[in-house]
Amino acid sequence: MFRKILIIALAITAIFAHFEHVHEKDSYIFSRFQEFLKKENKKYSSVEEYMARFKIFKSNYLKMESFTVDSEKSYSVGINKFADMTAQEFRRSYLNLDIKVVDTLKSKSEGLTFTTDAPAEWDWRKEGAVGPVKNQGMCGSCWAFSTVGNIEGLYYIKNKSFVQFAEQQLVDCDKDKDQGCNGGLMENAFKYIESAGGLEKSSDYKYTGRDGTCKFATTKAAVQVSSYVFAKSQDEEDIKNFLYSTGPLAIALNADTLQFYDGGIIDADASECDPQGINHGVTLVGYGSENGKDFWIVKNSWGANWGEQGFFRMARGKGTCGVNSYVVSAVLQ
Repeated sequence: MFRKILIIALAITAIFAHFEHVHEKDSYIFSRFQEFLKKENKKYSSVEEYMARFKIFKSNYLKMESFTVDSEKSYSVGINKFADMTAQEFRRSYLNLDIKVVDTLKSKSEGLTFTTDAPAEWDWRKEGAVGPVKNQGMCGSCWAFSTVGNIEGLYYIKNKSFVQFAEQQLVDCDKDKDQGCNGGLMENAFKYIESAGGLEKSSDYKYTGRDGTCKFATTKAAVQVSSYVFAKSQDEEDIKNFLYSTGPLAIALNADTLQFYDGGIIDADASECDPQGINHGVTLVGYGSENGKDFWIVKNSWGANWGEQGFFRMARGKGTCGVNSYVVSAVLQ
């Protein structure tokens, strides 16, 4: 093992020396790659993998640099933990929502009522209904985190006590229509929780980020779901009122623009972010406006060291990235 590490280290030293004598741009990008490896504590198994990842990093860096030149953008991008991944790898590892296209309004919204005079801005984080940002890891379990983010918010609003619930139970046990780390859908998760008899606390059923054997015990169920409801339309004023009246909501959107997101309000057109290309489950937690631009506040599940402390903002009122296409909430017993 020591010999292998020594060989890789010597090869990297030779690579670095090479870049010092080639194009200044390549040398600079290589130095940023070195910084990235140190910050993210990245380790590669071979020189070949090291060079392949640098090639991907360089391509991503040049794309980010080109994006930054466009001063019209209302959000910024930057080097983060996904900087050495191709777009295909990123989608495969993190964007596994099991939904092909949202083409019809969901039917389970009958009887849904909510206020029509929601305030101009609202943030469920300030009300105590949003817990710490979690990290799904390299497991396509975004759907489970979206589901749990909704349930945690509803539970707090109902009981005035914040409890974190178990995404891993959904990954391990919800196998009728969902596929654990290979994808799932929030409405299916709500159906599972209702039929299984509840959801455990995350302290009792800890997250591993891997598919495992179901260990759910009904005696440890800490919250019960009786049904679920969808937003009555894709009108974002309706969704705003739904959010204010109900609590944090489980939503789906196209997350292609999120790989290198660093902050700001994502206001991407269909060529950058196809509204029909829904691929990621997240939790809608608030809304507001900044410099005349309306936005949604969305909780992600990629850790607090991504985006705006684990959250991102999406333009509101334009159907950006399909943010208004799939909006659902559990109904607690």
